[in-house]
Amino acid sequence: RAIQFGLENYPEKEIDKQWERFKEHMYEKYSEAGYIHLWIPNSPNARRLKEIRAIIADETRLHSVFDRIIDSKKSKK
Repeated sequence: RAIQFGLENYPEKEIDKQWERFKEHMYEKYSEAGYIHLWIPNSPNARRLKEIRAIIADETRLHSVFDRIIDSKKSKK
């Protein structure tokens, strides 16, 4: 959703700028230092957030996810 939002609201931004915006958003919201906090340990949401945080912590992996989603959005146009 964050990538779709960037493409819809900032269509003038080049892909590298979309990447920076996406990366910053993911870090600010979902990283260990982010503002998302879950209160039910071991819930499905807590497990998924842990997976997302692992991806965010590995910038190469996060960029790979970004590229895959961007490519799928471009092919739908």
